[in-house]
Amino acid sequence: MAVINYGHLIFCALMKKVLILIIAIACFLKTGAQTVVWTKKYQWDDLSTITAIQKTDEGYLAKGIISSRGIRYYGESYPKPVLIRLDEKGDSIQTIDLDGFEHTITFNKALKKCPNGDYFAAVNVEDTLHYKAIRLFKVSPIGEIRWYLDYSDTLNWLVKDMCVLPDGGAVLIGSKDAEPTALYHGFAIKVDKDGNEKWRQIYTPSVYTRPYFISAFSDSAMEIQNGFLLSGGAGSSIWAAWLDSLGNIKAERKYWKDPGNSALVFAGVIPSPDRTYIAWGSNSIFNAYKWFVGKYDSRGIKLWGHAESGHCRSLQVNNINQVMLEYDYGQGGAWFRKINPDSSIAGSVQLTANARQETAFNAVAWMGGDSAVFAGYQNSPTFPGDGDMYFVKIAGVGSPVSVKPSIVSEPVSLVPYPNPAKESFSLNSRVPGELVVYNTSGQSISVHRYEPGDKADISGLAPGLYLYRFSSSVGVSAGKIVKE
Repeated sequence: MAVINYGHLIFCALMKKVLILIIAIACFLKTGAQTVVWTKKYQWDDLSTITAIQKTDEGYLAKGIISSRGIRYYGESYPKPVLIRLDEKGDSIQTIDLDGFEHTITFNKALKKCPNGDYFAAVNVEDTLHYKAIRLFKVSPIGEIRWYLDYSDTLNWLVKDMCVLPDGGAVLIGSKDAEPTALYHGFAIKVDKDGNEKWRQIYTPSVYTRPYFISAFSDSAMEIQNGFLLSGGAGSSIWAAWLDSLGNIKAERKYWKDPGNSALVFAGVIPSPDRTYIAWGSNSIFNAYKWFVGKYDSRGIKLWGHAESGHCRSLQVNNINQVMLEYDYGQGGAWFRKINPDSSIAGSVQLTANARQETAFNAVAWMGGDSAVFAGYQNSPTFPGDGDMYFVKIAGVGSPVSVKPSIVSEPVSLVPYPNPAKESFSLNSRVPGELVVYNTSGQSISVHRYEPGDKADISGLAPGLYLYRFSSSVGVSAGKIVKE
């Protein structure tokens, strides 16, 4: 008679359950499901919010505003900017007052980490002529203000973002109003690591009215080395401008024209690892807010677009070309979403849900380890006009990447071959474009829609010297071709 080992059977059953649990956890991690790790809220006497946040060795450094500590400027009240040090769990370590003020509609994200481990933070101040000026702070990782410098003009300046350079300097961008016409000019100011101004550029209000973002950019085909990608909103359009190392505009493009012609309250363009661009923004149509995001190829052709009700203020692209964004719509709550390269939804998680509490996230610290911290505000359920600084950490967002700024690798100069040519010639271009052939008098002879590897037919032309001009998404090149 066989003896049944019940202990062995129980052990095997338990191990089977453990194995199933391990497989389930592995599948959960593989699918990259998003989960909320922790939330933190900090209350002040009045409306307060976070506008920028950076990862530090000890946790996080956030820049925010507090209305109750604000100042009066020409009869209006402006919030007081502060820096807040947080540990890894989001607990507050220290609050540092910054001498200046913020304009609540600018969503000032000018808080960046320097190569030496310090941080640059920029706010607005009132200069001696009672105009709004820019104040740049150099802050240590533990909140010590090392120095600050002011930059002013004969107009009102509103700083919105900055880009820190490998040499420790920075470029600050924003807009200034041309009173009394109320037109908004874009501007860029470059400073070295000690805050000394190196150059400044002012951009026409007809196109570059409200810059919101700037990032480093280089591309040999566009003859841009150590340059910048500047983007923002003009009316109902999203625009991008490629700048050289001195801030001069080398190329430009508009990406989105909203059919409702409503004004943008936030907009930007960022490059993706797959050599495309993501244009995104939020607008207001009779106080009904709507956010939208579109993916475009290097020629500016839209590959897909998506729009929903609410606001989108934070967006990034991860290492597998997924768009990661936060959006919120007032009392409807706030959400995190991942969108695949083909526009399908990869995943979503609700960050907040309370019918009486409006929540908005203005900034995000993307980190390694597949997590991110969103920062903004949440209105008080008892006093709807008051807002509290609010932080949410989520896991499963995907690993964000620092996109290499050279979007298209083109030769420094295009060369026609063969040259001289009898029947046709080609260009050593790696991108499509328009190829126009001219005679020596400047008259257009032929126009070709050129793809990489194509041959431009010139068999019908008389022997002699001709000119060509090739226009593509990365610039314009011209040269000479001899017909045999």
